[in-house]
Amino acid sequence: MILNINKNINCLAAGALSPEHKRDVLIVGCSTSIQVYDLIENKDLFYREVPDGVHSLLFTVMTCSSVPLILVGENCSIQGFDYTGEERYWNVSGDVVTTMEVCDIDNDGVDELIVGSADNIIRAFKNEEMIFDLQEPSKIKYLSRIRQDSFAYALQNNQIGVYKKQIRAWKIKHKQNVTAVLGVDFNNDGKCDVVLGFENGRVEVREDLHGTIIFKKLFSASINKVLYADYRLHESKQVLLCTADGEGNE
Repeated sequence: MILNINKNINCLAAGALSPEHKRDVLIVGCSTSIQVYDLIENKDLFYREVPDGVHSLLFTVMTCSSVPLILVGENCSIQGFDYTGEERYWNVSGDVVTTMEVCDIDNDGVDELIVGSADNIIRAFKNEEMIFDLQEPSKIKYLSRIRQDSFAYALQNNQIGVYKKQIRAWKIKHKQNVTAVLGVDFNNDGKCDVVLGFENGRVEVREDLHGTIIFKKLFSASINKVLYADYRLHESKQVLLCTADGEGNE
């Protein structure tokens, strides 16, 4: 299937948005709009204009909502839409929202929304209230949940690290441009890892609490995305690498 959007695409997300149909839909973020598309029924579910710009997307279930939401990171704000396109969440954040993630950073059984912005700050929100912020030396590019109370981050200046709660567990400054970050149990040993992709095709897997490299490999093209999914429908998930030359690797 080929889907023609006819607009510049800024970001993509997917998830089982409708409580009635337990299947993933495609969420396409363009410069000033989002389009939600049902691939199985081959139809649009809804389209929404986003005048403040679409800079990042996250599919999640927030504590303040009983249904899954599409969170849209905008210029100084965040909007959340349900499966009908109705707004269910709105909040203010500093500068352009470049990346978002959810994790229970204070271990109270309720997930917080972690937001990275172009003003070099990582903010944590419990519902609409900001509970803390973390100043970094460069723009926040990527956030990825690792454990329940920890997340990995990558900055524009190629600094990479992990926060456990509000305490930095480790950080490094890499020589290569970071293009993808994913927290996952890479080798199925029950321990959490950080998978990192780079513009030169390098892939590193680092132990989450100390940053020790446990695996590395060099591919022929830039790593555009790292995913964790049951791609072959074998009822077991694999780490998938998507490269700039259109090839996928497991």
